[in-house]
Amino acid sequence: MSLLEINDNEVLEGLALVNCKSLVLEDNMIISQALIGAQRVAVVVMGATGTEPAVSGLVGPEMADIAVVGNQEAAPGPTAVLKALELADRGQGVLFVVLNNAGDILTSNIVLAQAEKQGLNISRVIIRDNIIEGEEQIAELRQGLVGVMPVLKLAAKAASAGKTLAEVAELAQALADNEASYLVKVADVKEGFVAEDIVALALPKLEGVLQLESEQKLLLIVNGNDIASVREQLAIYRSAVLTLMNKGYSVVVGEAGDYFTGLTD
Repeated sequence: MSLLEINDNEVLEGLALVNCKSLVLEDNMIISQALIGAQRVAVVVMGATGTEPAVSGLVGPEMADIAVVGNQEAAPGPTAVLKALELADRGQGVLFVVLNNAGDILTSNIVLAQAEKQGLNISRVIIRDNIIEGEEQIAELRQGLVGVMPVLKLAAKAASAGKTLAEVAELAQALADNEASYLVKVADVKEGFVAEDIVALALPKLEGVLQLESEQKLLLIVNGNDIASVREQLAIYRSAVLTLMNKGYSVVVGEAGDYFTGLTD
């Protein structure tokens, strides 16, 4: 919870200043300096502010090349997004990563139609990781959340390795299609709960969607959501790893931190 009145521009300008050796702020775009002189597929992501760091914090070497951001909890407009795609294009095409939120999808549909008219080579990947309670098996209803982070990482690595846009898009979408996240609400956390209780709430939902198999290798992310402290995040991560290991799975990559914040609905 912030004690200060802060606007979106202050946050974006601060982010660019803290990372002045690797990022540039231009209008409502956070741009990676790794894009300068690049001869490869570029990666662009769009999203709202107000859930920092979210997409604006996922720009840099071996991550997104440009994040184009809108107003607080609102998608950027088509004009701004099209400008970002044009700026990112290095002649090899652009992977356009979109979170499955109504405004983002609407904007991206408009932008893709405009880009096609201009002859831009764009492939869209949609992130649908966050499970909707009671509708776990309906992928189209899931919103994009922290699952965007590993998709951007994989796409950037593939692009840096010289893969074509079609190859980068195929890898990114395959990962996006095999992700799931579950938001444990504050109202669900009872007095006396420990880390194991949080894992017990979330893990069955994730297993049901992902249909995990024994000895499967997993990427695990604990997102604090600006609610769980660092201590709590680490305890939850530990409990999740131990639980998954006891079930015969293998956690090979992991993260814990506040990657998206303020998404409490």
